Amino acid sequence: IGLYRFWRFSRPLTIIVWIIGFLLQMFMGPTVDLGLATSLYELSAVLTGIILALIYMTPVKEWFEKTYDA
Repeated sequence: IGLYRFWRFSRPLTIIVWIIGFLLQMFMGPTVDLGLATSLYELSAVLTGIILALIYMTPVKEWFEKTYDA
């Protein structure tokens, strides 16, 4: 919701949650998955990379820096 609403704190929070998830996944041990599950996981990883690139390396980053007076 934070990224959708362009809240200022949502960009760093996205990175923090992604890093925590990555670190937790390292300690889960080996797993066996179906091909479809693996494909969907890889698609999720690609989409996450695209989102991170958009919110940090394009003019979209300026949308998160705007302040609105209520």
